Amino acid sequence: MSQAKVDKYKENKKNRSKILKQKKIKKYAAILVTAFCLGAIIGIPVGKGIYKYTKNRIEENKTVADMDYNSWFNNYWNEKLPSTASETSAEMATEDANTASTSDATATDAQ
Repeated sequence: MSQAKVDKYKENKKNRSKILKQKKIKKYAAILVTAFCLGAIIGIPVGKGIYKYTKNRIEENKTVADMDYNSWFNNYWNEKLPSTASETSAEMATEDANTASTSDATATDAQ
């Protein structure tokens, strides 16, 4: 029995560097996995909270909605520049009257 213990000790002594490397790798792997899990457990809720906070702040600080801006712009345009608006609408009406389609041309040719 004593000889078996001696052989075991010699075997352990011979492979001691490999065993220490394996223990070191397992230790660092366990630390890495633990850190990753803790980071996920803490980071995900904190990240969601920050995202919601910033989204709410953006919504609160939003000054003019698109529809509000469009109605404001149309009112401003009509109040401040009525002559320009009426001129452009008159020009558009004359352009529509001047452009003739092919069916209009065939109807006049038939007459």
